Amino acid sequence: MLKEKFLNQLISDTSIFQEENLLSTVSTFNIPSKNAHYRMVIFFKIDNIHEKGWYVRDKELWGFALRNICYEIINKHNTCELWFDHEDHLCCLILDEHDVEDDKLREIGHKIKIMVYRLLQFTISIGIGNAYSDISSIQSSYNEAIFSLKK
Repeated sequence: MLKEKFLNQLISDTSIFQEENLLSTVSTFNIPSKNAHYRMVIFFKIDNIHEKGWYVRDKELWGFALRNICYEIINKHNTCELWFDHEDHLCCLILDEHDVEDDKLREIGHKIKIMVYRLLQFTISIGIGNAYSDISSIQSSYNEAIFSLKK
């Protein structure tokens, strides 16, 4: 819970952290801070969720199933952090010593879309933000991922 709250603070407003406090908190949660590239990918939404007639608990169940599928596929190749933002969108922060190429991310996203449809019988939209070498920049990557879905 605390890690998720911290990650939500990072994508909302990094200016609340002083650099020393930010690095200390990152270390506390075992998030790499040295020689890492941070790439935000948002498995932003279950398509047409309002038309499905799901109850709140159903949405939570499908969200956690989506989280598990994403974790299994992404974690085969990269270290990642997955959490739900303040609007219950599934967020993924990919952590790597080298920037993950866009083509590789699209391939991973395609695998996730196929698996979600095969196992859960719904579609998802995926937004991808740019990579940054500073964790305080994940707010920018998050906003880019959201913007990429609005195109």
